Amino acid sequence: MNPLSSRLAIDTTISVSRSFRRSLHRLFAILVWLFLVGASFPAVSQDFLTLDRFYLDGVGRAVLVVPVSPDSYYILYRGDDLQTVQAPAALAAGPSSVDPQPVELTDDIALVLSSTRFYRVERVPMATPKDSDGDGLDDVYELTRRRLLDALNASDATQDPDGDRQLTVDEYRAGTDPFRYNGPPAPHLTTDPDATMATLIPLRGTAAVGTYIRVEGGATVATNDVGSDGTFSVLVRLATNRVNRLFVSSVDSKGVASVGRPLEVLQDSQPPTLFLDFPTNASRLTVDKTIIAGRVGDLLSGYRGLRVWVHSSPAEGDSPLATTQFPTNSPLNANVDVGIGPNGTYQRANVPLVVGTNVITVVAADLLGNPTTRRAEIVRISLAGPRLIAVSGDRQTTNVLRRIPEPLVVRAQLADGTPMVGIR
Repeated sequence: MNPLSSRLAIDTTISVSRSFRRSLHRLFAILVWLFLVGASFPAVSQDFLTLDRFYLDGVGRAVLVVPVSPDSYYILYRGDDLQTVQAPAALAAGPSSVDPQPVELTDDIALVLSSTRFYRVERVPMATPKDSDGDGLDDVYELTRRRLLDALNASDATQDPDGDRQLTVDEYRAGTDPFRYNGPPAPHLTTDPDATMATLIPLRGTAAVGTYIRVEGGATVATNDVGSDGTFSVLVRLATNRVNRLFVSSVDSKGVASVGRPLEVLQDSQPPTLFLDFPTNASRLTVDKTIIAGRVGDLLSGYRGLRVWVHSSPAEGDSPLATTQFPTNSPLNANVDVGIGPNGTYQRANVPLVVGTNVITVVAADLLGNPTTRRAEIVRISLAGPRLIAVSGDRQTTNVLRRIPEPLVVRAQLADGTPMVGIR
């Protein structure tokens, strides 16, 4: 041991022996030897590291108090003999200039009876730190993150506390924060499909160069590289007849993914439900116009964009097909009432009928154009014999048990249309 270390060891031991004679007697001759060094400092008197105080705390742990040096930190070593004082027992950084209190170094392993333990305190410049636990992280880096890292625990360097698939030691070397997720930025979508009949759709947008795009939540996981200009296009296969809740993320070369950008896409290739309730098939009517009514609904698209058309043939031409395209303002449009749940209703009034067989065709289509068709045959017959003809007051409405505003007026006439004399 060099002369500086020897002198410090002798002086400190004498000081401790006088100050703690009663304590040592009470602990049955526990012997503690101390010597102090200033690492990497010139061996001159003004750089001597002195000991302010040494004591045993309430559980028998050795506590050494040394003067503060803001540009340094301190390492406490322990050993079983004077030649092997090499095991780091504690580290502490110098306090700030705002609160320049002495530095306390505590050995967490308590002393036992009838034992001898040696300690050495080393002062290390913060500009040239050591790596006391050999984990690849320097002491100052771990001391300044004391709540998250332990300068005497090598295992914390191989953890991934922020979950970005990069170890703490790798982020230390890369200069990134191991406690903050360092994934690439989320991609930006330039296409935002809401609903589609297709099962395969393209998603386009921009993302960080050097990453690839991953889309999850569809029928399968879809991926594609981002181009050198930062744009991408990826084909996504959708699960059929359901809302696909997609998550679009960028993945870098280390497999670190960005936060997923959510996107909901409805895949709907299912036609609406449709019923023709009135008149029923094969009904026989005597009027030249009638109301066509029924039920309609769509489990997936709902009533958003739901449309119904009612056609009578031959009065309105040939019967339409399910694929027939109707104009927006078509006179064949029926009124749709959304109702409750998927059971809405539709009706079209004044549908013309010719004498004989009439083919009624009802076509319903959802938001995406998925069509469904129902047909019924209605027979219009001519009246034989005298009959009553409505003259006025028909189709009035009012509340139950209330008188209608205008009287109902009918005319009695013979089969040839001649009014019946004296009857009105």
